[in-house]
Amino acid sequence: MKRLDGDSNCDLEYDVKLNGKEIRLIVPKNPFTDDTAINALEGGRDSFLLKIDEFYKDTCLDPDTKAKFC
Repeated sequence: MKRLDGDSNCDLEYDVKLNGKEIRLIVPKNPFTDDTAINALEGGRDSFLLKIDEFYKDTCLDPDTKAKFC
């Protein structure tokens, strides 16, 4: 309910391949950490929203003024 229409997150994606009648889901891995939005999504809604809130708190800052821009 608190998300705006323009809100987005760039590391949230799955790669889906069709292998005959079987669908194969490929979850991208980050070689540096398991603490990613995709892993949080797998943990459920609350886990995902906490991860997005953390992203906004930690990375949506203007580098010069430290003012929030998203």
